[in-house]
Amino acid sequence: MVAERASKASTAGARGSGERCARLPSPGSFGLLALALCSLALSLLAHFRTAELQARVLRLEAESGEQQMETAILGRVNQLLDE
Repeated sequence: MVAERASKASTAGARGSGERCARLPSPGSFGLLALALCSLALSLLAHFRTAELQARVLRLEAESGEQQMETAILGRVNQLLDE
């Protein structure tokens, strides 16, 4: 009886030290992985859309600034010509 326990313990110890049981991850972990990937994709999409919108706003502000400057210069030139 003691010999059986010793042999079981030695085989269990040998099996546990070098071999690993291959099992699939649970469906919940796949769901969490899918949720994480979707979250990453949405955050990247939001980042690129925001960057695109910021570039468009800056371009429009630059164009309107040029137009305002041109209008101010032409107004001043007309004022000087009238004098």
